[in-house]
This record gives sequence, C-alpha cells and structure tokens, in this order.
Amino acid sequence: MIVPITKKAVSIRLDSDVLDWFKGQGKGYQSIINNVLRTYVYHQQNKL
Repeated sequence: MIVPITKKAVSIRLDSDVLDWFKGQGKGYQSIINNVLRTYVYHQQNKL
C-alpha cells in the first residue's frame, strides 16, 4: 500500500530572480520547486 504524501502550505522567502525563473517554467512551478528540493534532500541523505 502506498501512503500519499501530504503537502503543507508554508511561507518561504526566495530571491526574486530565482522565483521568476521557476514561474517562467509555466504552470506547476511550485511542484517543480518541490521536486528540486526533494532531489536535494535525497542526495544529502545518501552522501557517502
């Protein structure tokens, strides 16, 4: 059984140029940010 991951609304301060770039990727930019952060966390957890 796969347990769905819940999402939480948060407020985060990002540099305006970074946010503009993600928004420029089109619809779903928040999901893209989430995926980038998830990849970072995965790599940090799996460092040798």
